[in-house]
Amino acid sequence: MMTFYLKPLLGSCPLSQLVSSSCARLSYLHLLDQQRDSLDCVPEKVVASGQFYEEVVYGGGGSQWDRLSHFTLLVAASLDKEFRQFWVEMECLLFNYRLEREMTGKEVISSVRRLRRHLGEFQESVGGEVWGEVLSSVKEVLGDGLLQHW
Repeated sequence: MMTFYLKPLLGSCPLSQLVSSSCARLSYLHLLDQQRDSLDCVPEKVVASGQFYEEVVYGGGGSQWDRLSHFTLLVAASLDKEFRQFWVEMECLLFNYRLEREMTGKEVISSVRRLRRHLGEFQESVGGEVWGEVLSSVKEVLGDGLLQHW
């Protein structure tokens, strides 16, 4: 399930798992970058690569390792402008890939509802005007039935 990555994971994990999951995600993002003009070939390329992406990114996302690798690379992206540009572009590509090819309509709607709940929590805790505007937009998308085609 897509979680929109608003809340980082809590707890701890071994450094080796942190590095392993982050390297796997970065490898997958590079694969998406190479296949950006033919995304329908991604599953074939994954099999051909021999890489194990299942827990990290492949297959809908939302697992603890998917989220952990996302936030780890987010920290890395905050430190390097060039990597940040690549990372943001590839995470957007991954998001669209999942939305268009991996998620069912029910999963999309469930994720948007979860996003609404998380944004409401953020708005209450931070009191930010920006969060309120985003929350309002998400409520409008849900309320107007804009997701009915899913």
